[in-house]
Amino acid sequence: MQNPQQNPREGTSILWLLRQLFILLEPYGKNTLKIDDLSASQSYLLYYLLLSEAPQSYASDIHIQLGLSKATLSSNLKALRQRGYIQTGSDPQDDRKKQIRLTEKAHCLKHRLQEAISQKQGCLCQGLSSHQIEILEYCLTKMLLNIKQYSRKE
Repeated sequence: MQNPQQNPREGTSILWLLRQLFILLEPYGKNTLKIDDLSASQSYLLYYLLLSEAPQSYASDIHIQLGLSKATLSSNLKALRQRGYIQTGSDPQDDRKKQIRLTEKAHCLKHRLQEAISQKQGCLCQGLSSHQIEILEYCLTKMLLNIKQYSRKE
């Protein structure tokens, strides 16, 4: 084992690796997930909405589920609405809640988004067995829950 002074990452290798992955995934995602007139973040959001298969979603729920800031979510929803992928309106029960419905244009893009995201994940997981991918998903999900729980305590 190396002396911690010789290796500043000692004891933090998971954080270090996650940070490096994040840094490298950003530009990669911007290139591979730019579909039609959507940015990568708009593509991810639209794909999330398409996967939910709910007839309508609410911005407040998406904010919590995806952990996006309200400003980022609002900006992405506005762009999706302006490009004709979603329709927004007020909830008849609560005017403060923004109701989101997918348009036919969004549904037509589902297959292309699915292919692009699958291709990106395939590249990322190249050389990993299905068992290793299952373990990785489990561990990352657990880490995500841990950090959400820790964030609520602060």
